[in-house]
Amino acid sequence: MNTFLIYSLLIFTMTQAMIVFDLNGVLMKRLNKAKSKEIKEIETNNVMRDITLNSSVVFLRPNFEELILFLRKHKARYIGWTTAISSTVEELKLHLKGWGFEFEDILSQEYCDVGGVRPPDIKSEKWIKNLNIVAEKYKCSLKDCVLVDDSRNKSVEGQNFINVAEYNPLSNKEDQYLKELCVALHDYVQCNDDDCEYKKK
Repeated sequence: MNTFLIYSLLIFTMTQAMIVFDLNGVLMKRLNKAKSKEIKEIETNNVMRDITLNSSVVFLRPNFEELILFLRKHKARYIGWTTAISSTVEELKLHLKGWGFEFEDILSQEYCDVGGVRPPDIKSEKWIKNLNIVAEKYKCSLKDCVLVDDSRNKSVEGQNFINVAEYNPLSNKEDQYLKELCVALHDYVQCNDDDCEYKKK
């Protein structure tokens, strides 16, 4: 079992949570088509692209189907939030819906706050995901919002956050993180089933 770093104001919520998923690194690996050598290396290792966008290709993380079933079973509210630009988000919305994801919305970098010293892996000046924006926009309590991201740098200190290891299609072909994420997220959804397979034992 991989370990998730969970930073939380209130893990056991009394109301249904709003789960905020980062996309690239958590649910998928998105690579610009200019990185043709890296893309070819991945596909040579029998990991085929799932989505082709105008300027990039997407490899969905293994076991995303189980995550979708978990979210559907628990009638979870969830959105996506990426530091990608809005045109890329519009493309992704259509494709991800076709794969079964039922996001209420996907936010782009324009909803992010400007960060301080930018980490080398972040290109945009706006990359901080402040859950106050989510709480206000979707009429939910801040304590019931949780960000799931592969970068602690993108979260706001004191807000609910689950840190997931970044997905790498080359080194993590047998990746089990999304299965384990269902267990980590169980505390954030209303589930009265004592025998639920995702309940921590």
